[in-house]
Amino acid sequence: ANRPQTNSQMAESELLKLTPAQSEAINKSIRQLNLPWDRLFAALETRLTERVALLSLDPDAANRVLRLQGEAKSADDMIDFVAALDDETFFLKAILIHHEIVESDRNRPFRFVAELVWHQE
Repeated sequence: ANRPQTNSQMAESELLKLTPAQSEAINKSIRQLNLPWDRLFAALETRLTERVALLSLDPDAANRVLRLQGEAKSADDMIDFVAALDDETFFLKAILIHHEIVESDRNRPFRFVAELVWHQE
């Protein structure tokens, strides 16, 4: 018995038709929302000192990579912080990607970018 679809049934069936691009965008958003934020923050906080400040965190959930930007009071502080993150069991590896001295700041901090890869849960 074929019954005609109601307006709500037709609207529902139209909602289920997603393009591959739409599906990927939705999946990407879900991955970002499902990031292990508690574990990421806990791992970072245990390694932070008063000599290092975090400026930004940019996660890539699909590749389990966290790109962070920070400032350290010295080159040794920067290197020690990244090495401490590399020793953190939550992360597979931590790599210093870029660094520079902020000449415009009288304290001349080291601004740096590091990439952290975390374990799949």
